[in-house]
Amino acid sequence: MPWFPVDDSFHSHPKVRATSPAALGLWVLAGSWSMCYLTDGRIKDTDLPLLLPDSATLADELVTKGLWRRTRGGYVFKDWLEWGGKKTAREIRELRAQRAAAGRKGGVASGNTRRSKQSKPQGGASGLLEPHTQPSPAIKPPAGFSYFEPSVSPNGSDVQKGSHLYKTDAKDESP
Repeated sequence: MPWFPVDDSFHSHPKVRATSPAALGLWVLAGSWSMCYLTDGRIKDTDLPLLLPDSATLADELVTKGLWRRTRGGYVFKDWLEWGGKKTAREIRELRAQRAAAGRKGGVASGNTRRSKQSKPQGGASGLLEPHTQPSPAIKPPAGFSYFEPSVSPNGSDVQKGSHLYKTDAKDESP
């Protein structure tokens, strides 16, 4: 987004010091407006009242003090392209169009990547299906629990191999 620059020595320039605060207010508002609407520092007579009441008188003061020039149908900032807009309105529009195209291209690529990931099976945190792990023999189960490794359930169906912790009678456990 373009912005309207005001030099940090603006306050002490002889033309500025000779201009009324109201006219300087119009100058700042018109500069901001011009950057927003990409007019290359041009302000139409019909747009002035939208910026500030009594703007025609103030605009004439800006011309008299050398900050603006009168044009057919409006005004233009003096030396706008040298200090005001570093890029012309056309250049800014082209840059916006390039950025928008790049954003669309990136959005399409991102969407395609997300869609392709949805069709793949999902595993654990690493994305892989992790095998069931066995407890270390060095780790003793807590009091009142024991490990067992079933291969068949009590009803005769296959059970996943691996160690399971189950609760036992505390009196059967020896310390």
